[in-house]
Amino acid sequence: MQNLVPGVTTPSLTTRILMTALVYMMLQGVLFGFGAMLILGTPLAAHAMALMPWMIGVTALVALPLSWMLVPYLRTRRENQIARQREHLNLPGVGQVS
Repeated sequence: MQNLVPGVTTPSLTTRILMTALVYMMLQGVLFGFGAMLILGTPLAAHAMALMPWMIGVTALVALPLSWMLVPYLRTRRENQIARQREHLNLPGVGQVS
């Protein structure tokens, strides 16, 4: 990826994909747990053998786009936190010359 401003790095797509994979696993687990409680804790439990495979597939499909959308928010949040720490310590930011 080509940098638009010399000295300032831009996040790569590879980093986003790797972060998405990590977030996907956690998010899919949470959605699976929610779906399992929904099925097993309600009268739907009588049909659990038929509903559980569908619930697993739906949560796997729903977690992918949600995790893809969540990763930039997490990166921005972390970058802002680092910028505040640098500002507090009077350190130059990325791409800045002191």
